[in-house]
Amino acid sequence: MPLQRSGQTLAIYGECGVEEALELVENLSDADVLTVDISGCTHLHTALVQALAACAPQRVVPPQEEFLARWLMPFLASSIRQEPGLTELRSLSDTDALTAA
Repeated sequence: MPLQRSGQTLAIYGECGVEEALELVENLSDADVLTVDISGCTHLHTALVQALAACAPQRVVPPQEEFLARWLMPFLASSIRQEPGLTELRSLSDTDALTAA
């Protein structure tokens, strides 16, 4: 199972196809999910990328896979909604996660 939830963290592992999009949206719709950890993700279907961008979790742990990190993280950073309490977004080179304060 590519999606695994533990408390307030939703981890995405391996190759994630369109089949996981609905489950991802359902998990991200839960206000208790604050962190999405994609460090173990090696492939992410664009439907899941769009879900991540639309749901804008407070923290995204970037993938270790270099190509995915290089293209995905700037897109997600530009998609995060500017809400009260969001004080800083650092680039991937400055930190290993996007965080909301």
